[in-house]
Amino acid sequence: VTTMKRMFEGLHSVDSLDVSGFNTSSLQHLYSMFANCKLITELDLKGFDLAQVNSLNNVFVGCENLQYIDFRNANFSNLTSYESTFVGALRTINVVVGSQEAHDFIKGLISSQGTVTIASA
Repeated sequence: VTTMKRMFEGLHSVDSLDVSGFNTSSLQHLYSMFANCKLITELDLKGFDLAQVNSLNNVFVGCENLQYIDFRNANFSNLTSYESTFVGALRTINVVVGSQEAHDFIKGLISSQGTVTIASA
């Protein structure tokens, strides 16, 4: 699978998703994957292999109750497109990452909307 474009977009009545078993090693696009999942409060994406991903556009757009994302194993080095990643995510978001580079990248995306924590080994 190279794209998960709009996979869960618009699931207004879903309050949790278990994506821990997804094979994401060839994944390139996450465009709007979780867009407008209005009831989801947390996502555990630590198992996601994002090394090949180049687009995070609109991934969490409209996720107005999203409060926690675990990205601790994410590698964002191949990203070329990440517009509106968190637009409409109105609550304060706590994002856990695994490196200073990932911290700086995500902090730039969420600005004052939340906190980014580097996970301890």
